[in-house]
Amino acid sequence: MVARQQARCIPRSDFHLSVWKAISLTLAQAESGGIMLVDGKVDSLSKCSERRKVSEVDENRAVVRRWIETFNNPYTPQTEVGDLAPGYIAHAPGLPGPLDLEAWSQFTGSFVEAFPDLRLTVEDIFSGGDMVAARVAFRGTHRGEFQGIPPTDKQVAFSSIEIDRMVDGKVAEHWFEMDLLGLMHQLGAIPEPEHSEEANPT
Repeated sequence: MVARQQARCIPRSDFHLSVWKAISLTLAQAESGGIMLVDGKVDSLSKCSERRKVSEVDENRAVVRRWIETFNNPYTPQTEVGDLAPGYIAHAPGLPGPLDLEAWSQFTGSFVEAFPDLRLTVEDIFSGGDMVAARVAFRGTHRGEFQGIPPTDKQVAFSSIEIDRMVDGKVAEHWFEMDLLGLMHQLGAIPEPEHSEEANPT
């Protein structure tokens, strides 16, 4: 009863003024960069920055996954251009230097011609900062010439490790290591290593 009477004694104008001052102070701090309002709650800019970074990392991972999976559709060089930066370069094993976008398109185009039913599966994908790493499984049928090997109609399965550097939500630089030796074994281009009795004593 006493508290209720005390509440009645507080002038409404003073109460409204106090609330207004608090709101004004909060808005002023938000405009000055001290805090931000998120879903009606006060949040620091550092937390907002962290959330933005996490969002960018997640988006980079999604872009790389989408790019890899474009090879599962009817592939043309144009299908992947939207995910690659204008100055895109790729580092492929066994080549004297990096590939620009045009050379990369020729490289992937010849690969898809050799394995027209090629299917890529992202087994694992990790990201941190502007880098994304993925472990990718390949499956397909050898129905076109590949590195001088005529079509064998053999089904093959191999894998690769790929690392991508992202710029503005696009792949700017690409490194990959493919199990080319395993692929060549499956195509019969390289004989399986013989196991001697000395190496495998019984």
